Amino acid sequence: MHPKYLRKGLGQRLHLIGLYRLQNEFKAKSYLGATNVDNSPMRKIMIENGCIQNKNTVISLEYCI
Repeated sequence: MHPKYLRKGLGQRLHLIGLYRLQNEFKAKSYLGATNVDNSPMRKIMIENGCIQNKNTVISLEYCI
């Protein structure tokens, strides 16, 4: 999100639109969202939009050049 538009609720709305489209246009039965563990704004958005954290964990490795 561009800094000019932060803290206006737009990220939450965009995520919700994406969830709606996945369910209604693509007939998705589930959604696997991923973000950095320290990205609390995105984690808050996911929770506000009804996402729940399951007990499965994903391990991500990053390679920097």
